[in-house]
Amino acid sequence: MLQNPMLPAVSIICPVYNKERFLTECISSFLAQTLRNIQIILIDDGSTDGSSAICAEFARKDSRIDYTKIQNSGVSKARNTGIPLATGEYVIFPDADDSIDARMLETMYAAAKESDADMVICGIRGYPFPSRQAPCAYSLRQLKTLHPVQFNSSSNKLFRRSFLQVHDELRFFEASRYFEDVNFVLKFLSFSTQVCVVPECMYNYCRNEDSATSATTFQLESAYRKTLGIIRTFADVQSFFAAHGASAELLRFFCFELDRCAVNPILFENIQNCYLFGTDVPLRSVRQYCARIRDALGVFRHVSVRASLVAFLRFQIIFLFKRNKLFMRRMRRHYGLPAGD
Repeated sequence: MLQNPMLPAVSIICPVYNKERFLTECISSFLAQTLRNIQIILIDDGSTDGSSAICAEFARKDSRIDYTKIQNSGVSKARNTGIPLATGEYVIFPDADDSIDARMLETMYAAAKESDADMVICGIRGYPFPSRQAPCAYSLRQLKTLHPVQFNSSSNKLFRRSFLQVHDELRFFEASRYFEDVNFVLKFLSFSTQVCVVPECMYNYCRNEDSATSATTFQLESAYRKTLGIIRTFADVQSFFAAHGASAELLRFFCFELDRCAVNPILFENIQNCYLFGTDVPLRSVRQYCARIRDALGVFRHVSVRASLVAFLRFQIIFLFKRNKLFMRRMRRHYGLPAGD
């Protein structure tokens, strides 16, 4: 399909919420792109710091920037607000506390045009990524080999915008704050026939300590609510597949993502932190917690009973570790924590 030369090649849709410390560097990296024919859409999600003024000033200076402020509703709503405003052939959804290399969009767009790709993936710096000589097409089976951070993010991917125009329901999931990126990526794959991987790490992820939840505030019930939110996100993908169809291979990939990236790692990390940071939780409570998660997993028609039991079985291992005082002393020393009993 030939592109209208008057329209942008790529629309950048960037949600902004209280990112004053990082925002100037982020937007500057957009403006430094060697691909000049771009549209930059800044959706201010009700910021209360200096982010709004920074966005407005950049928009005043460069006509390629569209700035919109909405009531605080979350990152998914902000991205969805930006989609109808986009006019580019492809769209991308970087975060406001990250930055991108100057060649990133030009390199990815060239790969998209050469391979007629519906989705193009580049690497996030600091995480394992395939190293090849040139961009190449990837099957779903090959996508499984990507590091979870590389696959799950929507920030390091170009998406063909025409798919979003034709399918109004192809949007970010607003009912949960967890794994909304992978929810969108999996839905997009149900329509995509060509995925291209550019073997370069050009997206710069900012490890923002301010946004991380302190492990010392661990509460079993809040961990349950978080995990339930993750399950809700993946259940929405299942409903989407039921309504629009999905290949057997994509369903297998969905189950793989559910197991690899959602429930099990979150549960294991939370239960482990519970003991590393000295919050004592009775074994009976954790068993009840895992049983509730196991029951919640029952909503997935494509996940076997055996697979749904994995969440319960894996997290019993931590109690063996808890009873091993040498192990716990080493772990506390590794994390710089005071010695336990």
